[in-house]
Amino acid sequence: MRLKAGDPSVFGRSGEEIECLERAGVPVSVIPGITAASALAAGTNISLTNRDCAQSVRFVAGHSRNGTLPETLDWRAIADLTAATVFYMGGRTATGIMTNLLAAGMPAETPVVVAANVSRKDERRWFGALGALSQGVEEVGYNDPVEPALKISATTC
Repeated sequence: MRLKAGDPSVFGRSGEEIECLERAGVPVSVIPGITAASALAAGTNISLTNRDCAQSVRFVAGHSRNGTLPETLDWRAIADLTAATVFYMGGRTATGIMTNLLAAGMPAETPVVVAANVSRKDERRWFGALGALSQGVEEVGYNDPVEPALKISATTC
């Protein structure tokens, strides 16, 4: 049995694991959890969307298979302020995320939340601005699952 926290189908290795188990003839049953983005929004009493300014939510892989930012990310599209954005597993790539978003025109003062161990007893959070994202991740730490979320508050319109 494999128990995985959160939503196993959002930027996890579930597809690879399921394929491997099925090839080996091992029965597979996936029972979904709550994805970190929803847990973070609920735990901070803020909304992922706001009818006046963020009508969609974007989940972005914070690292590729080799541990760096995915090379195919469309930074101009991600910098669009009409959507809330959550980077999954983006702790170690936070400086690159910040640099690319600033270069794509996202304002440095864009509100950011960084959280580690979302919805667990030892959850840690940092609230700040995109221009200080690296500092926020340093404060929260890199050793646990870290999700930087951008523009998730209604006050960001």
